[in-house]
Amino acid sequence: MTSSFNRRDFLHSAGLIGLATGFSSVAHAAPAAELPKWDESVDILVVGSGFAGLAAAYEAKKAGADVLVLEKMQTPGGNSVICGGDMCAVGTPQ
Repeated sequence: MTSSFNRRDFLHSAGLIGLATGFSSVAHAAPAAELPKWDESVDILVVGSGFAGLAAAYEAKKAGADVLVLEKMQTPGGNSVICGGDMCAVGTPQ
């Protein structure tokens, strides 16, 4: 007897296992009473402290908005720090 288990069958099985795992974690989610409370509100939420994010936050704060900046990296600057400050701008030789 030969096995006809191919790549498509493998991917299909893996997908079903992934779905089952995902649904099982949803079924065991914490009740609403145990979820954290969010008690802070802001006018502007900026995600990322790269050049664009900090410029947007600065302008919003200058205009009088209550601003919160979130950053995933350990230091401010986001991916702009990684690129070393190099950038291309419209109307320049770059």
